[in-house]
Amino acid sequence: ASLTEEARSWKRLTPLPRRLCFGAAQMDASGRLWFAGGGSSIYRGARCHGEVLHLDGGAWREAGELVSPRCGLAVAADARSSSFFALGGYAGGTRYLSTAEAFDTATGK
Repeated sequence: ASLTEEARSWKRLTPLPRRLCFGAAQMDASGRLWFAGGGSSIYRGARCHGEVLHLDGGAWREAGELVSPRCGLAVAADARSSSFFALGGYAGGTRYLSTAEAFDTATGK
């Protein structure tokens, strides 16, 4: 089978509720798209955010908060459970994080 031009094109989704850079996204085992963290700028001194959002029926919904607001983070999901992990990142000012935290997408905690 050949790859069609249509299959190669990007499709626009609903924009995030605000402009964010250096956040991280991950799909869970149910196929839901999650977004965590992000910042107001790419420069040192940026304000970092801690929202956890998921795309639900074409709209972004707030699902919870990270323990530590962060941007430039890494995320991973455990396909065997409803766990979503946020690791490292930048927390604003001169604070760079080595912390990791877990979020349960089923309970929002």
